[in-house]
Amino acid sequence: MEIIQVGRSPVRTSRVVFGTMAIGAARQNIKRRIETIRAAVDAGITALDTAPLYDFGLCEQTVGQAIAGIRDRVQIFTKVGLRWDDAHGDIMFTTRDEHGTEIAVRKNSRPESLRIEIDRSLQRLRVDVLDMVFVHQLDAHTPVSETMGALRDLLHEGKLRAIGVSMNYSRLHVLEAQRALGDVPLASVQIPYSLLERRHERELLPLAREQGFGVVVHSPLERGLLTGQFTPSKTLVADDVRRLSANFHPDNITRVVDALRRGIEPVATGRGATIAQVVLAWVLARPAVSAVVVGASWPQQARANAAAGEFQLSADERAAIDLVFDDLRLDPCAGLGVVARLGHQGRRLVSGARRRLARALGKQ
Repeated sequence: MEIIQVGRSPVRTSRVVFGTMAIGAARQNIKRRIETIRAAVDAGITALDTAPLYDFGLCEQTVGQAIAGIRDRVQIFTKVGLRWDDAHGDIMFTTRDEHGTEIAVRKNSRPESLRIEIDRSLQRLRVDVLDMVFVHQLDAHTPVSETMGALRDLLHEGKLRAIGVSMNYSRLHVLEAQRALGDVPLASVQIPYSLLERRHERELLPLAREQGFGVVVHSPLERGLLTGQFTPSKTLVADDVRRLSANFHPDNITRVVDALRRGIEPVATGRGATIAQVVLAWVLARPAVSAVVVGASWPQQARANAAAGEFQLSADERAAIDLVFDDLRLDPCAGLGVVARLGHQGRRLVSGARRRLARALGKQ
């Protein structure tokens, strides 16, 4: 698999990164989690993407067990900025733990909080240094300069090697983060990006090419929707959060299945690949994309995902895929009522106005 440098940071990684969120969500046994991670590494994946929030620390502990004895073969990406064990910060969402206890997850990027998070991650992962630390969510109550200053200090202390930010950092926030880091380069942004989710083509991807930082993509398979495993009649279990997404409404699934049949299947058949591998290869071929984060619940899934980093699509294959998916239109309010549709349209208008204002301010 191709190994790349992430932006101008010292971190070099495989273009396919193993995402650990899935192994927590699956509630599978620890042995299988470790076997899946090991299979990914043996297949050529060198980076593991995790976070304290994933299964409330258990994912980081599992990664720590899985990399025992092979730390020199892997890079560890983790995150800061979301706390479930502190009362500071705005609530991002509430959830329940395995015992049914309600938990409030809060945005907290205060310097003192980041230091606590980093130390706990090092302990759970059983490592001396973290290769990449992303700020999980922007904290409206903590200046970006303070957050970056704290991470820069931790980098100089040798606790981390590179610093990144996540999708809710706007163009202006990213530029502010770069300025605040001074002589430390902003390594990467981590954003959702796929054949269905392309909004970041407007600002963050061009900015990455312009400024030289990397882009690590999550959700390239749209939580399984782009794997070819879904049909309009497939029923999700009651507690599957995908039921809340309009993309998983039968009307939209029908449109996606048709697009996969016309745009992806011919390429997959011709290359002897799976639909998921072709979709991942398309994402990896996009300008500015450094790597894709893909989860797996079984060793064979991890090996199949790794194989996506071993081949490149031709210009003609990419053009054929683009021809189909550029015309695909999903209903963002599928399954919702009139009031919800009006609210969605209002939010789009406000969001568009904010983007135009941000671009105008950025040019001044």
